[in-house]
Amino acid sequence: MVFPALLRNLALGSRFGRGVVAMGLSVVIFAAMPFLDRSKIPGGSRYRPAYRAMFFLFIMNIFVLGYVGAKPVTQGTALLGQFATIVYFSVFLLLPWISTKEEKYLRERGLPQELETLIKDEETKKSERRQNNRRH
Repeated sequence: MVFPALLRNLALGSRFGRGVVAMGLSVVIFAAMPFLDRSKIPGGSRYRPAYRAMFFLFIMNIFVLGYVGAKPVTQGTALLGQFATIVYFSVFLLLPWISTKEEKYLRERGLPQELETLIKDEETKKSERRQNNRRH
């Protein structure tokens, strides 16, 4: 139900092509997720409150898009669907900026010692891999 809502919301008042492109991008954008999340803090959302909030906003937005996709088109559902479509893509577009700012804020505030150790271990492994790649 999410994809028909995206398709319908962007196709209203225009040619059908924008909706098809948006529907394709809504699937393909998940492949870019590892590159969009710029934070070096491991553990997903466990230590990252802004990331966690964005995740729950995204999940709620999926339900809104599903609801809009299941309902007939009215002025209210069309407006709600267009807003939810903007939120859907904004979550992905804002992720690099928010993850960078969140990491900076959390490092200034101080991370738990176990997390600092994990980050240092990961950075050490990366530098070792780079040195090994240069030798070969």
